[in-house]
Amino acid sequence: MLSSRTAAQLPRLAQSASRSTAVRYASTKTLQETFAALVPQRQELLKELKTNYGSKSLGDIKVDNLLGGMRGLKVMLWDPSVLDSEEGIRFWGRTIPECQEVLPSAPDGKEMLPESMLWYLLTGQVPSKEQALDFTKDLAERSVIPSHIEKIIDSFPKTLHPMTQLVSAVAALNHDSAFAKAYSEGIKKTEYWQPVLEDSLDLCAKIYTISARIYNNVYKNGQAAAGIDKSKDLSYNFANAIGFGDKKEFIEVIRLYNALHTDHEGGNVFGFRPGWICPLGSFPLCLCGSRWSRRSSARSCQPGSLDFHSRHDQRSWRGCF
Repeated sequence: MLSSRTAAQLPRLAQSASRSTAVRYASTKTLQETFAALVPQRQELLKELKTNYGSKSLGDIKVDNLLGGMRGLKVMLWDPSVLDSEEGIRFWGRTIPECQEVLPSAPDGKEMLPESMLWYLLTGQVPSKEQALDFTKDLAERSVIPSHIEKIIDSFPKTLHPMTQLVSAVAALNHDSAFAKAYSEGIKKTEYWQPVLEDSLDLCAKIYTISARIYNNVYKNGQAAAGIDKSKDLSYNFANAIGFGDKKEFIEVIRLYNALHTDHEGGNVFGFRPGWICPLGSFPLCLCGSRWSRRSSARSCQPGSLDFHSRHDQRSWRGCF
């Protein structure tokens, strides 16, 4: 994978795309406004990369790579994070402890919110507490799922694997895709990012509610979920929906778990695929890649596993550039 921090051969690109670890708050703008200001910069950066470096080589590909996979090869452009085998992962140049220091938490918690991390990954900017709160409320509003999705989930036998249920339910969300509608109406490619962002945010929010319903059906005999509190964050509502709303430590764990898994350094099937087509149409393919990998299948088969949460939706906007 090629990132702005590893592109020693691309000095100007690296300089343009580099991110300071100094705290840069995103003023008082909404996520959509902040994102809109960044789109022209990223489009110009990609244009420069194609024009000036399109014919450059990044190294050799050996037969062993064809047989054993692409691990270690620079075959993707991905800026938001980089994973080091010794140091661990950095998000826009910050380590996990550094992110915990600057990213806003819930009013009743201490751990960074997944909503704050999502904003940060999308923009490279740290949201203010007010922005994180408004964004949290926006996602809570989006987290309500249509009745036909509830019926689809409830129709599954409890013995059906949770990931299979998740793939089916998420695929059905495409019925209300903003991108699919805009694409059918002939939207310009330079404007793809707008409906893609809306679909991605809808998916990030609704997948918590979908996961909670699947969990209750599989492990709690279809226990009715508590209603969504739109003044609370997604992690609280998930925990409350599955019967742990009074467990503060559990809610904090869910917040931290989802904040850390919001990004996976871009280099896998369930992170890569939604970068190229409609997120609500393509994300089920990513879930299939996750579900039927040996590692994810082993984890998600464990009773009570929460391993079927959304993690990678924020990267869908890459395809808009």
